[in-house]
Amino acid sequence: MQDFQFKDKYDAYDLVKIMQLLRAPGGCPWDAEQTHQSIKKNLIEETYEVIEAINKDDKALMCEELGDLLFSAVNVARLLGVDSEYALTRSCDKFIRRFAETERLAIAEGIDLKTADTDTKDRLWKEAKEIVHSR
Repeated sequence: MQDFQFKDKYDAYDLVKIMQLLRAPGGCPWDAEQTHQSIKKNLIEETYEVIEAINKDDKALMCEELGDLLFSAVNVARLLGVDSEYALTRSCDKFIRRFAETERLAIAEGIDLKTADTDTKDRLWKEAKEIVHSR
């Protein structure tokens, strides 16, 4: 990791660059041995650690564990040969469409999402998910 500088703040580009350095010749020997099959247990472990932090209601720990989960997710994407930024773009697009459809459904039914109960919002979200998925 000699080729990487310490910073006060890192972005998604830095995360991808770190992954490339870890996997490059002369990088991390442990990382070089990993496959998408061997690394999936780490993704599950990181997910459980996020849940534990949420259960403890510890904001600092939640931040740390969510960062670890994001790191693991990008690592899995890299091992699968999936462009993590492309996957993120598709996910953002999907959720924007779902939110827009949820709002459209609420308006069509005369529902104010600001005052609607959780069950109503969940129902609209599920309907919107089906509509967007079918397009």
